Amino acid sequence: IKYGLPKTSRVRIEIFNVLGKKIITLINTRQQAGSYTLSWNGRDEYGAEMPSGIYIMRMQTTETSQARRIMLLK
Repeated sequence: IKYGLPKTSRVRIEIFNVLGKKIITLINTRQQAGSYTLSWNGRDEYGAEMPSGIYIMRMQTTETSQARRIMLLK
């Protein structure tokens, strides 16, 4: 997952299933402006492997919120 921040901001990136249930919070911290790359290992917050399929990645910063579909392939 690649993303960029135009200025220093609090960032939260979460993965949800298509039913809207939160699977995992990948990051929840303050970050400096710049470009970042983040990986999801395909597991939920408890370490259980998630099945292949479509998931929703939501990124929230101090100023914006956006969501996009991602595909988990095994």
